[in-house]
Amino acid sequence: MRSLRGKLVASFIGVFIILLSVMGYQLWTFSSISKQQQEILTSDMPLLLQDEALRENVAERISVTRAYILYGDPVYKERFQQLTEQANKLQTTLTEKNPSEELTRLIALTTAFRDAVQKKSFLLMISVTLNKLKQIY
Repeated sequence: MRSLRGKLVASFIGVFIILLSVMGYQLWTFSSISKQQQEILTSDMPLLLQDEALRENVAERISVTRAYILYGDPVYKERFQQLTEQANKLQTTLTEKNPSEELTRLIALTTAFRDAVQKKSFLLMISVTLNKLKQIY
């Protein structure tokens, strides 16, 4: 039989080895998480920011369209055209960086929105203006 001192030393060495292996595993895990985080920051974050900019662009175009219909000021129509050009640039950049089916669908929807606004809202405003002119004269 071993002495009590030898048994205690062996058990402490065993616990120490287990602690070292757990620490090594944690360091490896933290390292891989850090690499994944860096990858997300360099690749996914710019896409997310551009996607957010596109969403804000659509919301602003909706607001400008409403203002144009309410007030009839051509400044709103010009602003809509500027926002549409910005949206086209954002869509091109997003498509180059991440060509996906969801993005293609989103671009198709924003294009349909733009076409509908240009055809219907602006034509509606022109017809309202013509009706007002007819009433005046």
